[in-house]
Amino acid sequence: MTALLIFVLIVFTLSAIWIFVEAIYYSVTGKFLSAAIFRMSEIIYIVVLPLMFLMDEMGKKNDCCSDTAYFSPQHRLSITMLILTCIFFYFFASYRNTKSTPVFELFTTLFLIIGLAINVIMIIHSSKINSPYSLLDSQLLVVLQLPIVILELFALVKKHQADREQIVASKGDYTKGFEVLAYRVLDLKFFYKFPLLLFFCVPLLSLISSFLLLFGQRPDSLIKVFTETYYHGLSQLDCTNVNCPGGHFLCTIAASGHPRLVKPLRKGVRNGVIIKVNRQLLIANAFENLLEENIPMFHRAIRTMYDYLGGNFRRLYDVLGVKWISDVVYLVMKPLEYFFLFTLYLFDRKPEDRIALQYIDATQRNEIRNKFK
Repeated sequence: MTALLIFVLIVFTLSAIWIFVEAIYYSVTGKFLSAAIFRMSEIIYIVVLPLMFLMDEMGKKNDCCSDTAYFSPQHRLSITMLILTCIFFYFFASYRNTKSTPVFELFTTLFLIIGLAINVIMIIHSSKINSPYSLLDSQLLVVLQLPIVILELFALVKKHQADREQIVASKGDYTKGFEVLAYRVLDLKFFYKFPLLLFFCVPLLSLISSFLLLFGQRPDSLIKVFTETYYHGLSQLDCTNVNCPGGHFLCTIAASGHPRLVKPLRKGVRNGVIIKVNRQLLIANAFENLLEENIPMFHRAIRTMYDYLGGNFRRLYDVLGVKWISDVVYLVMKPLEYFFLFTLYLFDRKPEDRIALQYIDATQRNEIRNKFK
């Protein structure tokens, strides 16, 4: 699993580098170094990455004390539909062989601009993640979005050139009112065209918002999807007076890795908060519980040192919360896990019972103990 994650990271890195190189080379020569590799990189960043991000967002909630949502859950449908629509028009502009009507070409350009604007807004929204609990590395997200911005700009420039060529070839064949308007807008010079098209994006977004009312969205959902969140650059929800119980320490961080590797077993309760637990976390807590019962003074010293280290790790949680880094922490903790398990089996008459009783509430623990006395 770790090898697969490293491979994916290498693919994204090389694709980003190739996009930068191709954009510079094409702007100078008007040609691609390798159109096939560019198209592959384009699919990775325009299709694969957005879909991975949207799938990761599904089910996330606004939460001051955990991995909080990037998009407001109540308004997530609006931005999802808009992103998918922008992806469609991007590939329509990039891959079609024949030109469409001026009206449809105008709509295509508008959605390219909207797609570019969404990514710029997302970079702003990503740039100020302050949560000690966030599982999202903001700097990584910004870096991943930069190739998308370059591709969107690249597509807009190519679209502008193609529009001018189509207008020259058409020789004024369009006579109907709206077609003539679209024809004239597309024929404008670059620096006149795009400010005007930005203005046209406003009624188009209003039309999309009106359509999404049918699916339970609000007229301002495209704004609130960013503002009704915690910790992000455009967030307006406040966590100031929220007291989050519990902490995020090594084994807890490790348990937040990819499920196929860290193998979560069940949900657990810590200080009244529901957490995800795996066997490594249960064993570590059972070992601590054994120390607390039999060597309390030594346990207090160990716990004081661990709390100090945990506070430092908590400051780094934006980085440590990334799943593949949690995977690495899980693997690094494996030797300690085996040591804890060996100690439990050496000194505890019922080690598995002690392990099973970790991270359940006091009522359940007492019921289980009474039942098996």
